[in-house]
Amino acid sequence: MKKIVVTGGSGKAGRATVRELLEHGYEVLNIDIARPRESLSPYLAVDLMQLGETIEALHDADAVVHLAANPNPSGWTEERMFRHNTTTTYNIFRAATLLELKRVVWASSETTLGLPFEREQPRYAPIDEQHPLLPESSYALSKVISEELARQFSRWSGIPFVGLRFSNIMEPSDYQNFRGFWDDPHKRKGNLWGYIDARDAAQSCRRGLEAGTQGAEAFIIAAADTVMNRPSRELLAAIYPGVALRDGWANSIHCLISIRLAGCLATCRRTLGAITWRHNCILRIVDYAMCNLQFLGPPMSIPGLIIEEHPDPRDLDFLEEQINAYNVEVTGITDWYPLAIFVRDDRGQIVAGINGGMWGGYLEIRNLWVREDRRGQGLGRLLLLAAEREASARRCTQVLLDTHDFQAPEFYKKLGYSVFGVFEGIGGRYNRYYLRKQLD
Repeated sequence: MKKIVVTGGSGKAGRATVRELLEHGYEVLNIDIARPRESLSPYLAVDLMQLGETIEALHDADAVVHLAANPNPSGWTEERMFRHNTTTTYNIFRAATLLELKRVVWASSETTLGLPFEREQPRYAPIDEQHPLLPESSYALSKVISEELARQFSRWSGIPFVGLRFSNIMEPSDYQNFRGFWDDPHKRKGNLWGYIDARDAAQSCRRGLEAGTQGAEAFIIAAADTVMNRPSRELLAAIYPGVALRDGWANSIHCLISIRLAGCLATCRRTLGAITWRHNCILRIVDYAMCNLQFLGPPMSIPGLIIEEHPDPRDLDFLEEQINAYNVEVTGITDWYPLAIFVRDDRGQIVAGINGGMWGGYLEIRNLWVREDRRGQGLGRLLLLAAEREASARRCTQVLLDTHDFQAPEFYKKLGYSVFGVFEGIGGRYNRYYLRKQLD
């Protein structure tokens, strides 16, 4: 399944999804009424209100990711918005079944669950997929109707349909606005202070394509934390004091939109593939059977034990996911934020980058690299400072990293890092230094 059509590929989630799929080897066609602001993949202007155009656009695809919709079109009546969103989704579903595509992944919405909760309050929190559907707008109603369309088209055709109930989609540039929400819990109460990074929304689309689901299902897609800087229990008590908080959650800054997305991976054992934790998104679709190895002899005689020289990256992701799930289960700390910052040239090639992760109030830098022809231009310093600023914005108080003596210990010391440990004798003559820095 390599040829994927992305509808709405010029939008916020669409751009990220096109990039995500391209990075994982898929052929992508972006169909949209709006031209993309950057040319990532082939583009085709298509009016999805026309079934014929829709069928033609999808005729050579293996699967479709349907993101095109308009939640708040300026100058449109409620009826027109409902008719547009419902008809375009019907046409995509109809075309997919006529053409016998292998899978449909499509954007539903958190609004199906009752957001912004002005007429009725949540039945409980955190909200999960068992919460009743309480659409409060024509847009939300169109998504509820579309979920039923998905169930029936899947029943007729046998094609798997994966609906993704996205929370409010944010791009990295939006994070600077979070501080403006902190002084007043009313500002973001409409979706229980939740959000989803566009890159995580994109990853959920790809995982939806790759997951082994059958039938038609809909899943909440939200970050594990909120846009606020106070415990979610306090937010809930201030705005929705009568809403029951289940299972002791929200003592910290937990997501209130789905209990299974709030780090409770070890309990539900359900993920959308092997999630990489790249942008703090925990998703769920496919059951994982936990290993229960019984050692019947020497370790090397364990059935199925294989030493793999070239392991599948998805298997490595799975291991990291299980460790993260265990850490969450034991500590109750769910604020893991993967960090990845890149510098790209005009062709989109990476010339410098830094990555790591934030958890429990500290940032761990795992890699910092600058291409040889770009060294000496200050890129390493700029990347490190950008990572520190992101960590400070995420309420981290210190940074940890390590380097070898043939790499850059003096570089880090000049930027305020101090050595707190040394591992000596690598290769008989090299040392590895462990450094930390206290953030203001």
